[in-house]
Amino acid sequence: MLKLKKFINGEWMDSLSKQTSNVVNPANGKIIAEAPNGNTEDARMAIDAARTAFDSGIWSDLQASERASYLFKIAEKIACI
Repeated sequence: MLKLKKFINGEWMDSLSKQTSNVVNPANGKIIAEAPNGNTEDARMAIDAARTAFDSGIWSDLQASERASYLFKIAEKIACI
């Protein structure tokens, strides 16, 4: 079974709580993956990483079209799953 992780601050990781949920294929009801259940601490880590990245200019200094390009690439990857 595929074990998914969350991506925070350039790193793939499990939830701090170590809790997970099954991901079910709605077409056949079969479990296809296990995903981490984020909690408040996980959210705080993600928020802090995003704030740091924004303040550093890594993301915020990009032109809107360049940011959009990255987001469209992410959307394409999600659509292929």
